[in-house]
Amino acid sequence: MSSAMPFFSSSRRSMRSIRRRRRSSVASAIGGYPVRISETVWPSDLPALRHVQSTDAWLLHRSEPLWLRNLAHCPSCCSVCAQQHGAAEGELARGTKAWAFRFPELRRPLNGRAAMHRSRRSSRVVTGEKLSAPLPETGKDGNVAVFCGHMFNTGSKAEDELKERVREQLDTLDISVGYGPLACGADIVIAEGLLARGAELNVVLPFSEEDFIAESVLCGGQDWLERYYACRNAATSINFATPGDYVGDDNQFAYNTLYAMGLAILRSQKRQCEAFQIAVVSDSFASFSTTGIAGTKADMKLWQSLGRETVAITAGPVPRNLRFPDRPKVGNGTKREIRSIIFADYKGFSRIGEREMPDFMDIVMGRIAGVLHSFGDHVEFRNTWGDAIYAIVDEPKTAAAIALKLQEVLADLPRGLIPSGAVAGMRLGLHYGPIWVGTDRITGNRLWYGGEVNRTARIEPVTPVGGVYCTESFAAALLMADCQDCKFTSVGRVLLPKKYGEVELFRLEGSDYVEPPQPGAKAKAKT
Repeated sequence: MSSAMPFFSSSRRSMRSIRRRRRSSVASAIGGYPVRISETVWPSDLPALRHVQSTDAWLLHRSEPLWLRNLAHCPSCCSVCAQQHGAAEGELARGTKAWAFRFPELRRPLNGRAAMHRSRRSSRVVTGEKLSAPLPETGKDGNVAVFCGHMFNTGSKAEDELKERVREQLDTLDISVGYGPLACGADIVIAEGLLARGAELNVVLPFSEEDFIAESVLCGGQDWLERYYACRNAATSINFATPGDYVGDDNQFAYNTLYAMGLAILRSQKRQCEAFQIAVVSDSFASFSTTGIAGTKADMKLWQSLGRETVAITAGPVPRNLRFPDRPKVGNGTKREIRSIIFADYKGFSRIGEREMPDFMDIVMGRIAGVLHSFGDHVEFRNTWGDAIYAIVDEPKTAAAIALKLQEVLADLPRGLIPSGAVAGMRLGLHYGPIWVGTDRITGNRLWYGGEVNRTARIEPVTPVGGVYCTESFAAALLMADCQDCKFTSVGRVLLPKKYGEVELFRLEGSDYVEPPQPGAKAKAKT
């Protein structure tokens, strides 16, 4: 083995040296994934790796499964990450020998769940009861951009001229942070321009990377693939609007656009700077969207409807002979819609006595029913089992109002419904995304279902009693809707139960909510 990698030695002496430097836990990062290495100190002689993915070859050999087994940042993610980057399937759990991470050669796509962790901005993993808001990014130079544009084929003189126009606009707008997808054509050209000027690139993909590459990268030719991976590997973060498969639905692209725009606006607020849309557009190109809700011109219309500025860059005579893969129809005519999702659960329900159970159903569930009924047809679906509530709401603003109203009416419950010595009360989780709408084959009733519904159900367990937590996509949708009736504050990245990965969550509150003083703050002020 090369002397350039002294740490990755199979000698017993090396392993004894490592064990002597054990500690409780040390945080580090591999390949852009925040990880926690349990019981061992990362050796000081190992170079800091900004991108293992862009490093030609790092070998974790023979004794290294000890280190891989200690990657305790996310038990579900570690094996996925290893498998996605060329490790033999199941090897991580068995702790076998010979690990090779050769990212540029292997180029295995990330799946959605693993890539939810692909962010170097935060490595904090917290639970719902121990949260503190991250600091705002004040005092940083440059503005934020969300980008879009037409797909086209590579290798033309017109593309070289377009690159120069993109570079000029990025300089003029002083863009330091960018958000957008990496489709062939304009997206990649803009992403390359951002990286060339040292800006931060945040990739936002609508569905699984494998499907995205097939649908939106290779359709412009094989030459785009190398450039796609170069941008992806250099990105600060990779965000998935939904981690699932492409199902031939324009809503997936439209939702991704809304998500990217919301992230850009949210980031501009943190940095206290301007947010622009940069769009590479041509009047001679027609949209491939069959519904009119997706595509470059639809994206521009949406951004401008918010009263925000679009900087349009002429595409020029770039070639556009795209070839899309054949895909079977999914859903058998079942529709998909973008909706707000509410999940609620009463913590302490299992400890309520048999005599108090009728009171619970009458008071708690009765008050919840009253709130849902008061919002009429905005609540498109509702269901309950025991103490749990599941509802589908048409607009994010309305869903936020419902959630806050529910906590308000449940704030003064009788003492008999709060078991002695227990923390009891309602916890609410909110999400916004595309879901299937069909018919329940058992009951014959209307049914809303899908991966985003399951994801919402994992938010409620990490929410504190009396609180309302929402996802980043829900917060982004509130920003896009210019909601003035509520506000949200980031509580950091939270590890969801049942292997649903780590996501950033936000605490939702009414616009008139005032943060209570911290214990000891008054006494400290007097001194």
